Amino acid sequence: MRELTAKEKKYLQYAAIGLGVFAVYKAFKKVGKGVKNIFGDYSDEKELVESINKEQQKLSRQGMSLSYPTFQYRSYAEILKTAMGGIGTDEDAIYNVMSKMKNNLDVSELIKQYGTHIYAVSPIRYLYLDLSGWLTEELTTKELSKVNNILAANNITYKF
Repeated sequence: MRELTAKEKKYLQYAAIGLGVFAVYKAFKKVGKGVKNIFGDYSDEKELVESINKEQQKLSRQGMSLSYPTFQYRSYAEILKTAMGGIGTDEDAIYNVMSKMKNNLDVSELIKQYGTHIYAVSPIRYLYLDLSGWLTEELTTKELSKVNNILAANNITYKF
């Protein structure tokens, strides 16, 4: 059997690292899908949607209605995912989306459309977070306060 070249050894190292990262990702993806939602409790994604639906029914009974069609909230959610995904955070994009929210029902629909996504706390620790969790992880206290002030200026009582 011949000895591997330096290039082949390097390739095998990269392949092993890649498989290791993939295995860790898969393992943590299977570990609980618990999320902390804006309503302050922990739940899985299905319970989160049910909680939001109940809240939306309550808000609708109070006379609130959505300001936009559902696809617009999906679009806003995608903007937020892009703003917070990858390296760095685009705070201006977040402020811009939040400034479009006109009532509590709008914010709850945005949270619902955002759903939950895996958030890498460290290379070996992952969480499933909803919009509230992502904002809390990605923004400083000052930036989060600015988001809450934008919402409050529109008479929205939700706080992140």
